[in-house]
Amino acid sequence: MAVVVITPAGSLVELTAVKEHLNILFDDDDALLEGLIAAVSDHLDGPDGWLGRAVGLQTLEWWLPAFPRLGPLLMPFGPLVDIVSVKYDAIDNSELTWSAGDYRVHGGRLLPGFGRSWPTARCDPLAVRIQFRAGFEETPPAVRVAVMMIVAELYAAREPVTAAQLAERPKSGPVQMLLARTPRV
Repeated sequence: MAVVVITPAGSLVELTAVKEHLNILFDDDDALLEGLIAAVSDHLDGPDGWLGRAVGLQTLEWWLPAFPRLGPLLMPFGPLVDIVSVKYDAIDNSELTWSAGDYRVHGGRLLPGFGRSWPTARCDPLAVRIQFRAGFEETPPAVRVAVMMIVAELYAAREPVTAAQLAERPKSGPVQMLLARTPRV
């Protein structure tokens, strides 16, 4: 199973919110702060992110070798917003699109429509390609606060951190506490 990002999410927090959090009233460091926000957002969000799920709205594509024989497909990296397209390579090597009327979505799962069955795809690691949108309309409050806290720490300590300094930090601080409870809808 491979999931690739088609359209990445934007930053999880706005520059104005971070500046307010840090009590910054000047614009000299805006570019630095925007870079930190982007780096933290990228580190946390999406298929390759530390959280292992979609937080900001993004379009993803899931590559599968085949459709399941029975049962639903649990869509990865939720919360699932909607399905953009379901394409597959038929036995004759032609690319087909499974129409929206042939499938349904329920609770983050993709299933054949009533009275329908999964189509037959040729055997290939990339035979099935499901494009979908996932993430939250608004960044969950706990993630917003965690992003602002991480950005604040990076902004305050701009020099590299040694392994010994990292080892001295508590293993279960407020950031980890906030991110551990991020909704998995």
